[in-house]
Amino acid sequence: MHELLEWMKLSRKVFVLWLVMVAFLTWFGVELIQERTTALKDEKYLETSNLMRNKLQTLISEKKESLILVSTALAQDERLKNALLSGTPDVLELDEIALALEQQSSLKNIWLHVVTHEGKSFYRSWTPKRGDDLTLIRPDMVAFLKDPKPSVSISTGLFDLTFKATVPIFHKGKLIGAFETISKVNSITQKMRHNDFDMVVLVDKKFRAQITDPFTGRFLQDYYVANLNAKERHLELIHAYNIENLLENAQSYVLFEDAGFLAHAYHVPDVTDKPMSYFVMLYDLDMIDMSDIYLMRDQLISIFMTVFVVILALFYYVNLNRRKQMMQTINTELEQKVKEKTKTLNHLAHHDILTGLPNRLLFMDRLDQAIKHAKRHSSTVFVLFLDLDRFKEVNDSMGHKAGDMLLQQITSVLKKNLREVDTIARLGGDEFTIILEELTQTQVEAVCEKLLESISTPFHIEGHEIYVTFSIGVSTYPANANNPDDLLRNADTAMYKAKRTGKNRYFFYDESLTVVTVNRAKLEHDLHRAIEYEEFEPYFQPKIDHLKKKIIGVEALVRWNHPRKGVLAPGTFVGLAQELGLMLVIDRWMLTHALTQVKKWQKSGIHVGKLALNVTVKQLEKPDFVEFVSDLLTRLDFDASYLELELTENEIMQDPQTVIIVLNELKKLGVGLSIDDFGTGYSSLAYLKRLPIDTLKIDKSFVDDLITDEEDKAIVGSIIAMAKSLHLDVIAEGVETHDQKALLCEMGCCWLQGYLYAKPLTSEAFEHFYHHFKG
Repeated sequence: MHELLEWMKLSRKVFVLWLVMVAFLTWFGVELIQERTTALKDEKYLETSNLMRNKLQTLISEKKESLILVSTALAQDERLKNALLSGTPDVLELDEIALALEQQSSLKNIWLHVVTHEGKSFYRSWTPKRGDDLTLIRPDMVAFLKDPKPSVSISTGLFDLTFKATVPIFHKGKLIGAFETISKVNSITQKMRHNDFDMVVLVDKKFRAQITDPFTGRFLQDYYVANLNAKERHLELIHAYNIENLLENAQSYVLFEDAGFLAHAYHVPDVTDKPMSYFVMLYDLDMIDMSDIYLMRDQLISIFMTVFVVILALFYYVNLNRRKQMMQTINTELEQKVKEKTKTLNHLAHHDILTGLPNRLLFMDRLDQAIKHAKRHSSTVFVLFLDLDRFKEVNDSMGHKAGDMLLQQITSVLKKNLREVDTIARLGGDEFTIILEELTQTQVEAVCEKLLESISTPFHIEGHEIYVTFSIGVSTYPANANNPDDLLRNADTAMYKAKRTGKNRYFFYDESLTVVTVNRAKLEHDLHRAIEYEEFEPYFQPKIDHLKKKIIGVEALVRWNHPRKGVLAPGTFVGLAQELGLMLVIDRWMLTHALTQVKKWQKSGIHVGKLALNVTVKQLEKPDFVEFVSDLLTRLDFDASYLELELTENEIMQDPQTVIIVLNELKKLGVGLSIDDFGTGYSSLAYLKRLPIDTLKIDKSFVDDLITDEEDKAIVGSIIAMAKSLHLDVIAEGVETHDQKALLCEMGCCWLQGYLYAKPLTSEAFEHFYHHFKG
């Protein structure tokens, strides 16, 4: 009995101690979870506010670029110059152009303004008022007349908050006026709303008296509401919170937890860097992904529950010490639970949570075991260090969620392309490592090639196609190192070597054994052989006039019939050929054989229109190139009007003065000239007018998203308008869908080229296409 009482006393003490410990751990656990949850939520809110700010900054930059493009294009109109020179503003119809821009582009609420070289208003698209001296009320106009150069600004005037793009108008090198495109902020607020970001645009209270005829007619306290689509509930929310407090937190965020919104104020100063306007962005808190926070909370709860289980087990051990059989049963159950928990924690400690791959700790342990095994059996171990190229751009542009999904898909691809015995690990971020055993160097080279090829196709993430590449470094045991740390470091060094030399390739740490050098030497040897044995072949892609349903020309594109690798596209060898100076020889070979083929077609009754070939600026720099073209045309009896040479916009702008001279000489021969990939470079309108070109080719990058991207649509429209104003033909390349075809033709460009009609074809395949073409 005494022993039982002692046992009960001891049990009570242990139980009280257990309760105290449970209470303490519960309090500590709640505090820790609450603190960590609050910190993670703050990170999420900061990330969201930064995302809103970055999106807004991007849209403001894009709008400025669109306005300056419109102003630049319209400022070249000869009718405008004639009106300024003759002093007859009534002949201008800029109000109709402003209306057309509103209907056909993303630029809404747009006005056009022409100013004389004296700073007087010459024409306004929104009012008949003219002749007032702007230099008396606009310091920016005074500065512009002193130093006439394109500029874009955001300003508050008598009527509203607007974007304003100003460009000079020159005639014969003399300033005759300025052209201004003015637009409100509504298009930006609409695009922000498409990204689930609502916005209220406020003009600082110091401008209340200045805004005499407000566009929206709404004020919030003393601040003017500049956007029509501002929601009343957001205005009420801001008013209730206190505008001043909200704007003071412009560098951070403000939570309206009761209303369920996060707000971030973006400050736009005036020219003196004093407050002018604020873009107050709001985001629904329910749309912020908090799943990782809840996962963290669940993990912490699991850990505390494990601790409670252990304490409870100790309690039972003390109290049931005299009941051995029961204790043994309890111990068995507890051991099993602890074993399962330990197994789970051990897996988490050695594996990456996102991908499930081994982490650095487990990878280094396996690498150590692989080295020991190789040492015993005199074999080789290879370590591959893989780093994604431009992964940061994916995170920055699409968010970390998309980046995580991309890493998971890449993990699946790596697993599919490696053996089960190979170890794949994720060290962190976008870095992966692989251990390869029982392979030769040649086999490892094949593995590297296979891995690069495996991610060459796009990954589909949230409706987007993402293209990524790997830079791979390889180190070898025992050739490069005899311990895990050095072996991994050497592979990392080799990876950076691969990244510096062009990315999307692999590099061995031992430079004397690098496959890159060997492959380059092989390709260089094969290129010289290809020129000697004429292994190249011209392929032809048709150009179509959609309105007339006829073929108006063909573009000749080079292909290499490699004796071992089959038909190679230009991307696999043109870069090296240019480095070696062989592209000049290949271009002339192509020119000769393409002209010969087209001449043969003409004689047989196959009329393909103009033949277009791409040439490089280095070709034009050759002093005998014009003579070569002239002699070739004479020898083949080929009409020069059926030949068109294409140069890319970027190459032209590298040395425009030299290009203009040579192009004028080619023009005298009767050869047609066009600018390829137009819109991707930075060509000056002044140079564009001086170039003796006939055609502009709209780059494929603008055609790809023409249907869905309003900015691309506006740019394409501007290029078409510019071409027409300069009396140039315009053709769109890369047309792949009927929707693209219909929209381009509607915009005034019915000359088309792309896979919608045909890929580049051999001469025989092109003849078949020609005879069966129905438009």
